[in-house]
Amino acid sequence: PDGRAAFEVALPDSITVQEVSVLASDAGGGVGLARAQLPVRQPLYARSDLPASLIAGDRVRVGVAVRNLSADHVRARVALVSSELEVEGDAQELDVAADGTGVAWFVVTGTTPGEAAFEVSAESLGGSDPVRDVVRRSLFVRPRGASETAVVDGAAAPRAPFRHTVAAPAAGEYRVVRL
Repeated sequence: PDGRAAFEVALPDSITVQEVSVLASDAGGGVGLARAQLPVRQPLYARSDLPASLIAGDRVRVGVAVRNLSADHVRARVALVSSELEVEGDAQELDVAADGTGVAWFVVTGTTPGEAAFEVSAESLGGSDPVRDVVRRSLFVRPRGASETAVVDGAAAPRAPFRHTVAAPAAGEYRVVRL
């Protein structure tokens, strides 16, 4: 009756902006439309800078950034774990200033070719309302070996097919052929 409404909705656990649109009508045929943007954010979150792929045997130093969007200083435990990648470095504790960012460093080695899942996490320590953020991702570990590209030109005709022979590599090497 007074043109006001209230509702509750669960928003996804991501750091983004959600757009809300509300359409209303009354018995007299009046129509109202309201739109609003709702920022969705966590007071503490973690992100890693692991690349999308590694070559088996690659060893990289990786930062895990921890962002504190709260108005208070936070002590956080930061971890990077994986059962498919070799991770050097245990969970670390960081002091992150209010509205600040801290970085924990780890060394990661791609071991076995294929998809490799990993998890980065940050958890506030102490305080009355602990916060935890966990991000699960994966990267692809490519096989080790020399990359080689060959371009072969030719033409095929009804009675003169085009032929090209590709020699198989030695055991333990991999080759991708695109025709």
